[in-house]
Amino acid sequence: MEKNLELVLPNLHFKHTGVTSTVSRLLPIIEKTLNTVTLGKRIHAESATLPVWKTLFFPRSKPVIWHARRNSEMLLGIILKFVFFCNFKLIFTTSKQKPYSLISQLLISRMDKVIATSKASQNFLVNESEVIRHGVDTDIYFPCKNKQALRQSLKLSSKLLIGCFGRVRPLKGTDIFVDTAIQLLKEHKNYVFIIVGRTNREFKKFKEQQLEKILKADLTQNILFFEEVQNSEIFKWYQSLDLLIAPGRYEGFGLTPLEAMASGVPAIAFRNVGAYSEQIVNGKTGYIIDQIDSKLLVKKLKELLKDQASLETLGHQARKHVVKNFNIKSEADSLIDLYRNVLNR
Repeated sequence: MEKNLELVLPNLHFKHTGVTSTVSRLLPIIEKTLNTVTLGKRIHAESATLPVWKTLFFPRSKPVIWHARRNSEMLLGIILKFVFFCNFKLIFTTSKQKPYSLISQLLISRMDKVIATSKASQNFLVNESEVIRHGVDTDIYFPCKNKQALRQSLKLSSKLLIGCFGRVRPLKGTDIFVDTAIQLLKEHKNYVFIIVGRTNREFKKFKEQQLEKILKADLTQNILFFEEVQNSEIFKWYQSLDLLIAPGRYEGFGLTPLEAMASGVPAIAFRNVGAYSEQIVNGKTGYIIDQIDSKLLVKKLKELLKDQASLETLGHQARKHVVKNFNIKSEADSLIDLYRNVLNR
């Protein structure tokens, strides 16, 4: 395999992160076209994975793409290229929307190509870069024909269902979602809000605080947490929704609105968080709230839920939008084209 190798995808993080998920989704598509291996922790069960030391024995006769997504992976690629003379073309992808440290800037300056996942993240880069947005698999995330039957199978309410997906923590805005739900449910008890996502140990107390607020408001039947949802089943939970709220305070890119919209569910998110403003067409596939403020979110929800039939229209338009503009196959094709251009320089 190493003899005809074209692409190396290092994975030097011991945890399964959002970056790992991104590579895992793309890998089965890309490796159909390019001879690919991963290094470090296994990314995908059916893909070839090599220990890092084997890179020292890769043939030097033709260039190979080294696609990094973390500082540690950039550093290792630089060492292998400039110290051990591996014939690597170095590529770095970033979703970051914060100023880079001097170390990160130095590492990025040694890359042959830099990819930003949104225009927002591109604005923080000093180096020349190309935007390739993330996509979702629209064959996995698709609308459900019988939503009520699906809800029964998931033991969910038949009331209007509003969801929030992602790990339970302040950065993800779980508290904003809970506060919004409590405010809205003071006037309208015929809604159910669900939070789907796990809670890491360091945020157990934060979750307990949210549960205390829910209990105090006597809304334990209207605001529900679901932690033990398998990744293979998550698409069903998106399908069950009438509306998704992405209440995060910070995201690099943020996939939950795209996964919801692909499932025929409109999304609401905050401006200047992740790539949400680039994903959601305001008033057509969902809504963008100008500031991170639960009061503004409540106001928009009250307006929107006066005409619940509009949710279905928004959902239809959202599905079309994602299929056309954020399909994971298009993301993979763009990456493959970029790889080939870099290899043929």
